[in-house]
Amino acid sequence: MDSQLNISYLPVHFYLRFAAPVRADVPPLFVLRSVLGKELRSMCCLAPTASCQECMYICIIWA
Repeated sequence: MDSQLNISYLPVHFYLRFAAPVRADVPPLFVLRSVLGKELRSMCCLAPTASCQECMYICIIWA
């Protein structure tokens, strides 16, 4: 049995442009990645009320 998980993905490139100069304490791509991660979790999480650290399904992902 093959233990490798082959995942097909589509590379996506984001370009952020602002109408005026922006000064931010947090890099904009970090914010974008955080929002995308939160939305991905809300779409596919098996235990949305549990925190990720105590999730009983994490072993399924890494098995």
